[in-house]
Formats: sequence, C-alpha cells, structure tokens
Amino acid sequence: MSGSQKLILYVEIVLIIVGLGVFLFAPSKKADLKPYYDEFIEYEDLYNLLSGLNYKIVTNDLQNLIPMHEEIKKILDTNDPKTEIEPLIKKTNEYKRLLDNVNNHSKIYKALMNKFAEAMEKLKTFSEENGNSIKKFEEIRLKVSTSETMISSLWANAKKAVSMDELSSIQSKLTKQLGIIDSFPLLLSRENDKLKYKEAAKKQAIQMKNTLKKKQANTRKKEEKIAKKKAEEKRIAEEKEQEVTYFPPKLLKKAEPDYPDRWRTRGVGGKVKIKVSIAANGHVKSVKLLRSTGNDTLDKNAYNAAKECLFIPAKEGDKTVESEYILQYEFIAD
Repeated sequence: MSGSQKLILYVEIVLIIVGLGVFLFAPSKKADLKPYYDEFIEYEDLYNLLSGLNYKIVTNDLQNLIPMHEEIKKILDTNDPKTEIEPLIKKTNEYKRLLDNVNNHSKIYKALMNKFAEAMEKLKTFSEENGNSIKKFEEIRLKVSTSETMISSLWANAKKAVSMDELSSIQSKLTKQLGIIDSFPLLLSRENDKLKYKEAAKKQAIQMKNTLKKKQANTRKKEEKIAKKKAEEKRIAEEKEQEVTYFPPKLLKKAEPDYPDRWRTRGVGGKVKIKVSIAANGHVKSVKLLRSTGNDTLDKNAYNAAKECLFIPAKEGDKTVESEYILQYEFIAD
C-alpha cells in the first residue's frame, strides 16, 4: 500500500469516526415539548373563548378544527420525547393559522353585531323622539317600517350565516340601511317644512276667504242700503204721486132727452140715473143705466142723451185722466 493510499484510508476512518460522533452526540430533534405545550395552552384559551360564542360561522369553523385540536392536544399532553418535532411544528402552525382565521371571523362578526345594535338603537331613538310626527307622514312611516323589517331579516340571516361571503353581503346591505336611517331626520324635517308651508297656505287661503266674505258682506250691506234708500225714495215718490190734486170731471154740455107728448100727457114720467165713462178728452165712452123710469122709451131717450153729453175731463195734477160721472134725468108728466 502506497503512502497516498494510506493517507486516504486514514482520512476516511477519521470521517467515519467524526460522523458517528455527530450522530451520537449531536442535539436530538426529539427535544422537550414543554415550550410547544405552553404555546398551545395560550391558543387553547382562545379556542375555548371562541367555542363559547354563539356565532354560526365561528361554530362551523371550529367544528373543522376539532380533530386537529384534539390530535395536537393529545401529543402535547403525552409529552413523549420520541415525538418528531418537525411534523408537530408544522401541524401546530397550521392549527394556529386556522384558529387566528376563526378569531378574525369572530371579530368581523362582532363588528357586524355592533353595527346591528347601532342601527336598531338609531331606529328606536328616531321612532321614540318623533312618534307623533311619523304618524302624520305616511311616506316616512313606511320607510321606518321597511327599515325595521329589513334589519330584522338581515339579523336573522347573520345569525345563520356560514360563510364570509354571506357576512359581506349582509354587511353591505346593513350599511345601506344605516345610510337610509341616517337620512330620516332630514326627510322628516323636509316633510315638516312642507306641512308648515301647506298649513300657512291654508291659513292664508282662509284669511283671504274671510276677507272676501267680509268684503262681500260689506258690499251686500252697501247694496242693501242703496236698495233701501231707493225703495224709500220710490215710496216717497209714490206718496207724492198719490198726493197729486185730483180734479173731478165737470159737465160742460148736458144733452136733454126727448120726452114724447103721448107719454107726457098720459102722466108717464119718472127719474133716470145713468153712469157714464168719460174719456181723457171729455167725450163719453160708455153708458150704463143705473135706475129706470119703468118705461123703455123714456129710458132709451135718456140713454141716448147721455151719450151726447160733453165734459171737462178729470185731472190728476196737470194730467187729464179717464173718469166716471152720474147723470140724472127727470121726466115730469102734465
């Protein structure tokens, strides 16, 4: 064996011895599990806290973690030094990651619940402070009722949500409802302003109507006063007209009736009374026999004579008018 070959052999032996030493005396991967146990205990507190929450999405997430949790807990409770560290670390890190994720979900859920509480409190406060006003405005009452129904529905959906996508959708709708609720005071203020304007307009209309009525009443009073005055003037005028001096007709020419001798000598006579109607020009218009002599011939002669009479017509003031006159004739026998 040459010198170089001996040297190589010597080096190989040394390397083998060193390798065995490293293998035999190097720190083992199967170290003490206590530090990992302590860290797991800290996360188990979080696990127990989350388990006490009545959040559907958190409950579902924890259900998926139960097998991993129990497996890691069993390994760490045993504290077997033969346990392989690398797989345990890997599994523990995955468990912590998933548990942190569940914790984040719970925080998001809790924030959502706080938002629900805020929305419900705002609705309650608005309704209590403006109850009477809300009853006056149908539009606002319907909006408040719709928001209450929507929030109740979203609340029910949130309690049974099993995914972050569902929670995200619920949160978006809830944010929209909060915006609507925040707009209620301004909407109510506008409706109150409209109502005040309507009431003012109505009041003004009533005032204008009353003013018009008053004006019409005054006009009627004036018209009644004028009418009363005219009536009084008419009455006075009529009275004055009635007070006009009346001048009765006067007989201007009295025509005498024929008295036949045969009746005179026989002693037939008597008195005749005749009413004549006189025209405004003084001529006789008509004749009426009021009293008879008992003799047709004498009555007829008196009748004809009356028609031939002429009168000064009657007057009312300066005006000639129709009138009547009584004529009497007497037939005196021998």
